[in-house]
Amino acid sequence: MAPSHSSLRSVPVALLVVCATIACATARPLSVGSVPAGVQLSTRLIERPVGATRLDSVHTEMVRDGPAAAVGQYPGTTIWRVNWSYEYDRQPGRCALRQVGARVDAEVHVPRWDPKGATDSAARAWWNDYLARLLEHERGHVRLAADAGGEIVRALRPIEAPSCAAASAQANQEGERILRDLATRQSAYDRDTHHGMVVPGPRPGPGGRVPFHGRRDSTEVPR
Repeated sequence: MAPSHSSLRSVPVALLVVCATIACATARPLSVGSVPAGVQLSTRLIERPVGATRLDSVHTEMVRDGPAAAVGQYPGTTIWRVNWSYEYDRQPGRCALRQVGARVDAEVHVPRWDPKGATDSAARAWWNDYLARLLEHERGHVRLAADAGGEIVRALRPIEAPSCAAASAQANQEGERILRDLATRQSAYDRDTHHGMVVPGPRPGPGGRVPFHGRRDSTEVPR
């Protein structure tokens, strides 16, 4: 079997969280619906607790303690990794690929705030609505990564070359090309949605924007 190949387009500042109290970050799977054939998707939703009691303080704490990205810190971030793998079908004078597959690992970071202590019912309702929209925005990033995994599988399956080295080189060139396109699509998605700020329907603030927003980063974060 040929070794798998991967591309890491964003990394968290810390994967290990040590908590002395029950108010630590929690992780669970995040459902995003069906994925393309040949793609194995693994998701982790990491919810970071926010201790503020006022909505304006919630915003400050979310940005201050949110996941770090190359261009700043934000309340929400999606970190994705795409791997592809294949085996060789060796025949005299040619080499084809078989058992082509892709694995997508996605880690979604969002804030978790308990609005029960808020006295303003409108603030509580707004928070619940905002969080649902933030999650849907981040799901969009995961779906883009999963779709790219499917595109890689479809592109690699018909590859055939005079040698397995040539077939492998062609496969990896195709995979890297698709990942470059994926990075462009992820950036365009954030640009078109203003990192999740623009949402359908009347929203608080000018232009139907919400004051908090989520994003993903397509570059590695220095440790």
